[in-house]
Amino acid sequence: MQNPQRIEYIDLAKGICIALVVFAHIYPDLTDYAGGLFFDSFRMPLYFFLSGIFFKKYSGIVLFTVKKINNLLIPLLFFYAFSYLYDAACWGLRLIHGSDTSLYEHYSWWPFWEIIRTGSTYHNSPLWFLTVLFETNLLYYLLQMVWTRWKLDVAIWLIALGGWIMAKQGIVLPYYLGTTLIVFPFFHAGTWLRRANLLAYSPRDKYLYAAILPLGIAVWLLAAPIRIHELVLPDNFLSFYFCGIGGTLALVFLCKAIKHCRPIAYYGRYSIIVFGTHWPLYHSWQTAVNAFLPERTGAFLLIFVLTMVTEILLIEGMRRFTPRFTAQQECIPTARFNPTSKK
Repeated sequence: MQNPQRIEYIDLAKGICIALVVFAHIYPDLTDYAGGLFFDSFRMPLYFFLSGIFFKKYSGIVLFTVKKINNLLIPLLFFYAFSYLYDAACWGLRLIHGSDTSLYEHYSWWPFWEIIRTGSTYHNSPLWFLTVLFETNLLYYLLQMVWTRWKLDVAIWLIALGGWIMAKQGIVLPYYLGTTLIVFPFFHAGTWLRRANLLAYSPRDKYLYAAILPLGIAVWLLAAPIRIHELVLPDNFLSFYFCGIGGTLALVFLCKAIKHCRPIAYYGRYSIIVFGTHWPLYHSWQTAVNAFLPERTGAFLLIFVLTMVTEILLIEGMRRFTPRFTAQQECIPTARFNPTSKK
């Protein structure tokens, strides 16, 4: 269910984040440039951080798990089915018209089999994030049941270090569990921001705003290429987490200073829909644009604009007609799992 009391600058940060995600997928060589490398160093950590801000235990692990199934797993399956049917339709049309179908030949066409077997989502690659975020929430809940305060802090960093060592040794855990271990500090840092009461506006915000520039400069200097879901990580453990957390804080504080930007915040509010649908959508626009424009910056920007404009139609359609499958409303009613709602 949508929360009527939203923090607009958090939606603004999410909107910037999803725009960076979409553009990075459209323009894969973005990290060849210093600016692209800068944003890439905290693009995905930002999402885990923002998710950690709103971590809540609710009334128990059963209710918590059901809520995360509603908000993450059901959208994962829905968006995968959307992409699967989209790809199937494109493959069929190409086959009918005698066009090249080699783009689709490597796909698995057994519905959901790849998710069940390995957690992979070939028809919609970015959906790995929803798998990892579900695992992160559930494991973080369990960790909080065992440790609190400084013990939890220590446990989070030791787990991340263990995940880092395994990744560097080439050990890949199933269902992106290795990635889950590595992103714990980003998620945990988001909970710090909430516990420190830094979300609401206050006179001390001037200190936060003063930190934007030095944090940004430090991240710019230390940024290195990363692909978290593929466990491609920089060599320096501390600089990786500094860039992820520092870049995120700089952007969140900047958004807090800006306060309002309705168009970008709109995409942030419905970022899960953009996240779940942009992959097949931009591929179609890419095929259309590249038919008459070479693969240059101008073409990438045009594909990005066309994709984001089309996303408005998908957002409005899905939030009206499929709200229970896109985390806009509950698919599994949680009232029955909430002791406080029972008389």
